[in-house]
Amino acid sequence: MMDELTLIKTPNSYIKLGADRTLLQQDSLIMVSAHLQEYVKTFFELGLHRSGAPVRPLFTKYVLEHGIPPFKIYLADMGIKAQNYQTVREAIAEMNVVVEHAELDDQGRKTGGTIFSPVFKQFRVPEHYGYIEVEINNNVAQYAFDMAQGYISHPKLIARYATKRSTPPLYFKLLMEHRSVVRLSVPEVKKAIGMEPFRDDKTGEWVVPYAKFAHFKTKVLDAVKADLDQMTADGHADLTFTYEPIYQGDRRRGDPDCIEFLVKRVGGSTPQAVEGDLFAAVPDATVPCGSPQGLTKEQAQEAWQHCYMDFKTQLGLSGADVWFMDYQDGVVTFNYNHKEPELAGRLTSGADSEAFSTIVRKHFGTDVQYNLRRSGT
Repeated sequence: MMDELTLIKTPNSYIKLGADRTLLQQDSLIMVSAHLQEYVKTFFELGLHRSGAPVRPLFTKYVLEHGIPPFKIYLADMGIKAQNYQTVREAIAEMNVVVEHAELDDQGRKTGGTIFSPVFKQFRVPEHYGYIEVEINNNVAQYAFDMAQGYISHPKLIARYATKRSTPPLYFKLLMEHRSVVRLSVPEVKKAIGMEPFRDDKTGEWVVPYAKFAHFKTKVLDAVKADLDQMTADGHADLTFTYEPIYQGDRRRGDPDCIEFLVKRVGGSTPQAVEGDLFAAVPDATVPCGSPQGLTKEQAQEAWQHCYMDFKTQLGLSGADVWFMDYQDGVVTFNYNHKEPELAGRLTSGADSEAFSTIVRKHFGTDVQYNLRRSGT
């Protein structure tokens, strides 16, 4: 029973990368984190968590300069039998784990754009062998394992005992909030569990997974709740929740304004920040859906990352077109490329102005104000 609830600490920036993966793939990624626990211990022993740097890699400067040693994850240790190795080999081969990070020029200066880079140089099961060969991409390790974005302490085998793909990522999202009352919009929940809209390769049309909330509630939320309830009862997890869709006014159909989760850790405790956490526990508060909420710098950066993805997929914008500059007191400032003067009109009063505004308010808050400034001014 003890092994099931062996807790490990995983950076939020890394744990999010497995949201849209199968349970087997999620488990393999978590085993990477389990292997890195000595680096976590060193991180706190050296006091690196007290650094005020905007990026705080899990690894020391020496490790990053000399390279993180490759290692192996044995399939037998994951409870996988030899007759299933080929299936696992194929599932691992399908993985392409990437992290989004700032684009740098030849002198190492930020260009204002963002790019995606692979987290691993090697992540594969060699033919005729029973292990995953892991080599972390040293060039992006500071972004994939960025402790400045916080971390969570969670059961090592959370994905191995789950029966629903969405169980671990929703568990992680609720844990990251560090409060017993968590309010999230439907898009926020779907983003956390890897169910964002995607473009159909055949038709070119955008597809919204579980577009009807009634289906999302039954097939996903209720299923994950039942899964976590059973896992916690069996001693394989340490968190349960209840939830309620919150509607404003008399409307009771369609997506709710938000979903209110009531979260409990095993023993009845609230999900407070663990000792040595980068963020203090957030006091519980009942915040009306859509009310303005001040964002920390880390939260604003995360909101921008989500905005950027929507800008790119829905408006065809790149990191060189529009980029995040600042967030203060409910006002977010974006810069746009001075070489593309028509962008300002397009995004403030033109065809894409409504979509642009909707995306910004979706991620920064419904009452946020925003400025769009020409770069260089």
